[in-house]
Amino acid sequence: MAWSVRILGGAAPETWRVEHFPADADEQDRAVRERFPARSLHRCAAGPRSVTYAERVGSAPARGPELAVVTEHGPDAGRLVPLGEGGLSTGRGGARLLLDDPSAPSRPMRLRLAPTGLHVHDGPRDTGRLWDGRSPLPVGRTALGLVRGPGAALPRPVTPEPPAVDLGSPPARQSVVIPLVAALGPLVLGVALVLMMGNPVFLLFGVLSVTVALVMLA
Repeated sequence: MAWSVRILGGAAPETWRVEHFPADADEQDRAVRERFPARSLHRCAAGPRSVTYAERVGSAPARGPELAVVTEHGPDAGRLVPLGEGGLSTGRGGARLLLDDPSAPSRPMRLRLAPTGLHVHDGPRDTGRLWDGRSPLPVGRTALGLVRGPGAALPRPVTPEPPAVDLGSPPARQSVVIPLVAALGPLVLGVALVLMMGNPVFLLFGVLSVTVALVMLA
């Protein structure tokens, strides 16, 4: 009886049927690598005379293009769901990727694409954590992987331009007329008092007012 090798991660799932396929898992991995040398494939499910491989994202950014989530281990191993621009929910109830795993959370976990990468939210109020897709994401006894998958390419994230800040025009230079008038007035008054009363102390107050005006204009 022939073996059925299912390959996930292309434009559509591929099935490779082979008569002579090794029973050992390591030998199977080696045979798949020789068959598909240009693709980074890893085992995500196995059954009687059947095995499923998926293509890992590797070091590619977790925002596209053509990403998909695959169940690598657990009761639903081997399922592939495209990861669209709106993200993906998974769990036992009310989720797009519905799991039969009884240990999976009943409240859906949400995978959200953002310019910074793929964020995992355990609840509506959870701030989320970053998932790079290079290691499995546990959901109960199920493990999720991020792979290349079918679907339209996601748009590249757009970084908004920083807002322009209007600093306005520089302040107008202070007029020198008012300080000069304020300084010369006491000086003239001091000279007049010196002439009238013969006391030079009044002249000192006039000189001090001129000094203060010059400091203000400096």
